[in-house]
Amino acid sequence: MKRKNTPKKYDIIYSIGHDCSCSLYMIKAKLRACSGPFDWLTNADCKSRFELMLNDFEDFLKKDDLVLMPKPTLFPVSENNDYYKNIKNGLYFWHDFPADKTFEEAYPEIKQKYDRRIKRFYQNIGTKKRVLLVWFSKWHSTPDDVVVNLCGSFCKKMNKDIDFLFIEHKEGAYISKHYALSNNITRYYLHAKTFETNGIPTTLGNEELVLPIFLKYKLITPWYTDRWFLLKFFIRFICLFIPIKKWRKNFRNFTFPQSKVAE
Repeated sequence: MKRKNTPKKYDIIYSIGHDCSCSLYMIKAKLRACSGPFDWLTNADCKSRFELMLNDFEDFLKKDDLVLMPKPTLFPVSENNDYYKNIKNGLYFWHDFPADKTFEEAYPEIKQKYDRRIKRFYQNIGTKKRVLLVWFSKWHSTPDDVVVNLCGSFCKKMNKDIDFLFIEHKEGAYISKHYALSNNITRYYLHAKTFETNGIPTTLGNEELVLPIFLKYKLITPWYTDRWFLLKFFIRFICLFIPIKKWRKNFRNFTFPQSKVAE
């Protein structure tokens, strides 16, 4: 009898890009525990992102490097945000700067948000036992030797073993092909890119090929460290002493915000 493949388990999993589709697939596969510094950014290649991780995100959000950019014309854009690019590291910020605020008004809060995410990123990688970083791109093809060198450098910086998953587009690869670059680096090639009805390239319409890769992994959160588990247990316990059903319902609804992903 053939044994069912069991997902490989991790204590924390982060997206390192190439764009928000990686985070969106992680959400679908229930792999995302908190926001990371690269979740909703795009454009910069793999090497540029590792360089940031290796130099503690130096000048990651330096004011002088951020330039207002014209919005793309090949796909739908948000009217709620202004689009900025970092001319030093190549990152595009499309989801952070509100259109109804000036750059100077919006910048302090955005800087604070990313400082918080970066600090938590290093803390989680440094303290969690099993760590996975995921790179998923429909544009790039990073050479094997570059991948090995970058991953090795980051493991050395963090002084621990870290696993890496690389998923990159390869034209015509409608059956995903994968191989191990080392004992901690797995890479997949597949035809990740599809097109919307208007001809815009995307990776979000190809779940049948892409999602099974993400489902090979699992995020483990011990119950004793999961504040949401403890909160749910506490609420149920208190409800035992509330005699009226309507009151119990109101109490259950009066909880913390529903989002379980730390920003």
